[in-house]
Amino acid sequence: MFEAVHANFQRNHDLWASTPAFVDLVGRLGGGIAVIRQRQSEQGPNGQAQEKQNTRDTVERFLLKIGFQLSAWATKNNNPILAGQIDFDKSTLDRLPVSELLNLAKTVQAQAKANSKVLISDYLIPETDLLALDNAITALADVKDAPRLAITDKHVATLSLPAAINHVRGLLRNEADKMMEVFRDSQPDFYVSYFTARVIIDRSATRPAKATAASPGSTIPAATSESN
Repeated sequence: MFEAVHANFQRNHDLWASTPAFVDLVGRLGGGIAVIRQRQSEQGPNGQAQEKQNTRDTVERFLLKIGFQLSAWATKNNNPILAGQIDFDKSTLDRLPVSELLNLAKTVQAQAKANSKVLISDYLIPETDLLALDNAITALADVKDAPRLAITDKHVATLSLPAAINHVRGLLRNEADKMMEVFRDSQPDFYVSYFTARVIIDRSATRPAKATAASPGSTIPAATSESN
């Protein structure tokens, strides 16, 4: 999400380049993202963690694409039971532990199969997406319990990564989200594209409880936790 937001700022550079405060913000955001990359590289190879994250992201992407269409169909057909089963948004998915995310994904999977004809014919969800959701659920279940890489000489880097993430998240929540308000009417496309890219994440891997354990020597201050 951080990379997507920063890339969106770069694509719309001319819209904010004449605003000193915005220039400063984008510069600090880029610096914070660079620190995150550095902290990740300091942890050494951790293929299991990255694979798990990538697999989770894939599951969430198809849950949103397919689940939202099911929700729209349930509303249209006055089906409150189905609507309640798939009542979620981006932030909800990001906050769910993997086990709960899998349970929700299997519910969407079952409902998608039961209503596959209408999804394909009326909502133009390709059958390949339904299969992709099946495969993503299987893959996430396979990596769910993969052991975390624990290397003593990488301990400090591991602890400082949540602090760096919280710092960048804080820049977006406490500054960028507010500063974008001036573009709501004057540059609506820029405004919408920002908040489309701006998916608030608060995964269990970056809970405030872990962030506070960051190395005292870290130059990246932990941001205040936000309740969603």
